Amino acid sequence: MPLPQMKRGSGTVLGTYRIGPYTAMLIRDAESAYPIKYFYLLSVMGQGGISPAIVVTLEHNEMQAELLQTAAQNMDEETRKALLANAPKSFLCLFDNNGGHHILEQFPHVLSEQQFQERAFAVVGRELRVTDTPSRIEPQAPSPTVSSEASPKWPIVVTLVALALVVLLPPYTDHFVTARANEISGHGGWKFLFDIGKYNTQYQTESISIGLWLLEVLVVAGAGGVLWWFTRKR
Repeated sequence: MPLPQMKRGSGTVLGTYRIGPYTAMLIRDAESAYPIKYFYLLSVMGQGGISPAIVVTLEHNEMQAELLQTAAQNMDEETRKALLANAPKSFLCLFDNNGGHHILEQFPHVLSEQQFQERAFAVVGRELRVTDTPSRIEPQAPSPTVSSEASPKWPIVVTLVALALVVLLPPYTDHFVTARANEISGHGGWKFLFDIGKYNTQYQTESISIGLWLLEVLVVAGAGGVLWWFTRKR
């Protein structure tokens, strides 16, 4: 069926309506690809339809208006004014499901939105044999959803706890003092902090293995990052 040829993305959607098994969309000022001005357009879709069942328009053919102006130039002043004053300003038209385009009514003015709706829905009821009163479909508020980027907190908590244990309980090694005085005496784990500045009179002391300590920190942080990544993707 021929349909109103509109430029993609043009026009303002004023609302959608349910009428029987059909859904109708009301559009204002859809821009045409041809010299046709669509003041209003009601596109009616059937359930599961991929193309409109019918389309009702309030339109004006700008080319016909220009031709009328040209023809009126050859008339006397009084006749020309009367002709132009009485020329229709808008037409109620139907694109039916048989491939036809029909002018149903003509008006000396542009109908208001309410006037167009009343006439357009009357045409829909008559053409599609629907007696239901049109009801506006109100847009539903989007339901709250969990962002795909959100992630559970427990991998972060576990990683922080593990890092805290590594920092407070660092690895240590035993070594022997050979002819060295004033060696700092150390204890295993976090107690080494209390030995800073003390003198050692023993031959055996304990010290922190810095390299292994840093390696543990990196391993725990890396494992926590991997765990967080996989839980986030789920």
